[in-house]
Amino acid sequence: MVGNALQRMSIWIGTSGYNYPEWKGSFYPETLPAAKMLPYYAERFATVEINYTFYRAPNEKILAGWSAGASWAIACWLVTRRLISCLVMNGPTLG
Repeated sequence: MVGNALQRMSIWIGTSGYNYPEWKGSFYPETLPAAKMLPYYAERFATVEINYTFYRAPNEKILAGWSAGASWAIACWLVTRRLISCLVMNGPTLG
C-alpha cells in the first residue's frame, strides 16, 4: 500500500518568493529586468510561494501580471493575509 502511494507522489520544488534583486548574478542574469523575473523563474521551478498576499490583497492588475508571467505549469501558493493569520494563531485580542 505505501509503495503504491509513493509511486503516485509528486515533489514540487520552489522558493518562497521570486522577485529578489539580490539574486541577480547568482540565479538571475545580471541584466534581467524585474518584469522578467517571474517568467525566468517559472522556466526553472514548478512552484512559488507568493508572500505579497500576506501583507496586502493583490488587485486585478497584479493578479493578471502573475498569470501572464508564469506558465500554467507553475503553481502559485498564495499566503493568507497577515490579519487572518494572526487571528487564527493568536485569537482576537480584547483591548
